[in-house]
Amino acid sequence: ISAMVFAGCEKNEMQTEAQNAAAAHKFKVEKGMLVFNSVQDYDATIEQWDAMNVKEVCSMQKSMGFTSLYSTFSDRNDLAAIPAEDRFFALLLSEEQAVSIEGVVYTVNFENETITATNENDKTSLQFLFGDDILTQGYENSEASEKGTCNPKRISCIVEGKDGWVRYYKAGIYFSLYSEFDVEDSGTEADIWNMKTHSIGQWENYRGESATIEFDLKTTVSSSQNCPDLYISIYKKSSRLTSYTVSVDYWYSIYQFGGGYETGDFENVYNHCN
Repeated sequence: ISAMVFAGCEKNEMQTEAQNAAAAHKFKVEKGMLVFNSVQDYDATIEQWDAMNVKEVCSMQKSMGFTSLYSTFSDRNDLAAIPAEDRFFALLLSEEQAVSIEGVVYTVNFENETITATNENDKTSLQFLFGDDILTQGYENSEASEKGTCNPKRISCIVEGKDGWVRYYKAGIYFSLYSEFDVEDSGTEADIWNMKTHSIGQWENYRGESATIEFDLKTTVSSSQNCPDLYISIYKKSSRLTSYTVSVDYWYSIYQFGGGYETGDFENVYNHCN
């Protein structure tokens, strides 16, 4: 009897925790996916999670009974297999690659770069391309793909297995501009990496929102079995960009296991669309 009572209490505590988590955020979990009542709630959640550690986001999601596409791959240590080039997008999608916004379920097909929008009331569906600004133009506007100027770009600078880039990513209901510095696994047990970056630029989207950015970021990591990287978020919203200009400088130093020291830099990794 005591075991049954304990299990019941634990379940109630878990339900209460999930309810409290839902109340603190601008979404709920239904049918295994995130449900947002408005585009504004969706954007607010993107902004909130962008300021958090990914592990914190995954932990919070699981406390609400939600398993994201990101967690599906993370749980089996296979992040490289996530189909979204910007892995953050996978945090918003269910295992079936879907999310509900304003009564419409958006199902993402990464292979074909299409999104199927299904109205939950009348079950009618429309299909869009990744380049469509679906949530700005309205999901019933099938002409959205003809609107827009900026196309996806990835500007890279690669030197001896070290890769620094600025990337503009489009996915119909999610658009991002970000920079990343990545290295190949050195195979050593514990290289110590010191990395820093300086970013400057500006952007404007189809809603008329704009911003000028300038910031510095630095980190120290041990490579061990994982390749260190430095991810810099510049823009994440549900509306595509009309223009942007970004320049990023990277500097790094490596203290190698067993002796050795290396320094280097990538200056003016530049990406723009005007």
